[in-house]
Amino acid sequence: MKFKFYQSIQNSFSLKLSLYSGLAYFFILTIYRILFFIYNHNTDEKTNTTEIIKAFLFGIRFDLSTISIIVIFILAISFAGNFKYFFKYQKQLTFIPLIILEWMVLHLGADILYFKNSNKHLGYEAIVFLGKDFTVIFRSALNADLFFILGIFITLIGAGLIFFKGLNTLRTTITSNTNYIQSISHNVLFICILVVLIRGGFQKSPISPGNAAFSKNFFLNNLALNGVFTVLSDLKWKNSPNIQKIKIEEAILIARNEISYPESQFISSRYPILRKTKAKPNTTPPNIVLVILESWTGKFINSKLPDFQSKEITPIFNKLIQKGVYFQNFFSTGGRTSNGLFAILTSIPDRPGFSTIHSQNALANVGGLGNVLKYAGYDSIFIYGGELDFENIKPLVKHWGYDTLYDIDSIQSTHKYEKGIWGYDDENVYDFLIQKLEERDKTKPFLVTVLTLSTHYPYKVPDKKFELFSANSTEKDFLNTLFYADWAIGEFLQKAKNSEYWDNTIFLFAADHTHHRNLNYYEDRNIPLLIYSEKKIQADYRKDFASQLDILPTILGLTGKEIYFSAMGRDLFSSQKKNSGYFAYGNIFGWVEGDVFFLDTVDKTNALHFTSKPPFSEKELCRKMPLPCLIPQRKAKAFLNLSETLIEKNLIFPSANNLKKGDF
Repeated sequence: MKFKFYQSIQNSFSLKLSLYSGLAYFFILTIYRILFFIYNHNTDEKTNTTEIIKAFLFGIRFDLSTISIIVIFILAISFAGNFKYFFKYQKQLTFIPLIILEWMVLHLGADILYFKNSNKHLGYEAIVFLGKDFTVIFRSALNADLFFILGIFITLIGAGLIFFKGLNTLRTTITSNTNYIQSISHNVLFICILVVLIRGGFQKSPISPGNAAFSKNFFLNNLALNGVFTVLSDLKWKNSPNIQKIKIEEAILIARNEISYPESQFISSRYPILRKTKAKPNTTPPNIVLVILESWTGKFINSKLPDFQSKEITPIFNKLIQKGVYFQNFFSTGGRTSNGLFAILTSIPDRPGFSTIHSQNALANVGGLGNVLKYAGYDSIFIYGGELDFENIKPLVKHWGYDTLYDIDSIQSTHKYEKGIWGYDDENVYDFLIQKLEERDKTKPFLVTVLTLSTHYPYKVPDKKFELFSANSTEKDFLNTLFYADWAIGEFLQKAKNSEYWDNTIFLFAADHTHHRNLNYYEDRNIPLLIYSEKKIQADYRKDFASQLDILPTILGLTGKEIYFSAMGRDLFSSQKKNSGYFAYGNIFGWVEGDVFFLDTVDKTNALHFTSKPPFSEKELCRKMPLPCLIPQRKAKAFLNLSETLIEKNLIFPSANNLKKGDF
């Protein structure tokens, strides 16, 4: 059998092409992993040589699975070339492996850069970014990592030339009398081997990203993966795998218990999270300004860290904290702006993996902050200094009820400001907003949502006076933009103080996600939330756990109106306080409550337990003694399953007509 299989390799062009391509791809993936380690490894993080070698060895399993998927495709192409209808194109078909190789070089290079700034491998984003958003991302990457980008293109050319030379040699083996049936019989064993490699072995379930969790070290777990494998995994996740499923009836009971509070009541069995707030008598609805801060990381707020020269990074924000209500233990439910917008503006958590906003379920009736406040007589404005078409955000913001939208084109039409890489800096966006608020209909209360961008990668400040940190400081570029963004908030509020709406306006400042770099599991979820109004909010420093899902019901509570809404959060000013939060990002979802910071992977039961207090270390409790982790695990599963099911079945919020008729 061994001789016959070897002989079939010698005689079969299909096998030769597949094996040659597979070896080339394996070489590319090995080089990628070495560069990934060099470029993204934090030298301050403790890793020993044994663990690093183990990560590389674990990586071979994922690489072979990735390569086998591609080789199956190449094998099918080479088989097609044996049909008489395709034979005349066979030499052209052999260029497809070369195209795949070039794509892999570009994709894996992008993955290295993406992980540096997002703390995760490329997933569904790789497909989304290939559209109209690509040019913006590419410009920013050139600006920040020019030499790395040049290195990618040099590798692209070199690898392409070498691979092409090998293809020329292989093409000389093509003959016109190749027998298709014979070729199939020669390749059956090879296909069987590829199927086993795709599955990652003979185990019960196919290999998935969750299998990379071999270490307590987050970076080493990700070192074992590659960006091609994670994209393929994301695209096959239409729903969470059955391993994390629970009955929807149980999920509803658990979630309702978590999100209930006395100032609202559940009113429907058909729409399980549909509620109605209780009106507060003699209340004037306040104006609401919700500022969604790009990439603000809780670690750097209200602190002077020795690692960062003990400088006050956000002095303006820190002073506001003393005058408003600040939530120290506040969490993002996702890791991208699209995840944050979905959670904040709908109070529904985005799904792990492939984002809801890029699926057919994006237009499910979720209510939306703009829509529910419209019932209370509010006008709504959404403003962003970049392109609202990025990731197709514009139609969704409209779907969530915002009447008036301003973005880069609106601001550019004023000819007053200078545009940066991603768009207009925060001070310009705030200034533009101040003007628009003066022009508004003054008979109605308003909801304004501002999405900032100055703290977005590649982290460029508009003036050298904001370069607080020297060239040798860790994270200097991000921290300088954070220092600038903080200053811009101060300028904005100073101008707003001179307006007639100031006394009746409540400002909420919440991040969409962290900046992701050099953060542990806890820090990578922890973002700031500040609720501030000199006339309406009494100062308080809160240490209870909360998340972006709580913002919408909190805003509704501040209005004092009776409002119908659906949310998987609670009013943070309720008389009944909770102390927990849900999150999901990439293939991870989890729950924080009390001292437990629990997380799991969607595709495998890993049950990781960290402390929710410094030093945020991992505990072996969940693996050695599962009982204490069953409650947070069950709550996390409930939120995961309930959000996915209600979105898929469009049972979050009734249509406007049904709501008007009371048909819910």
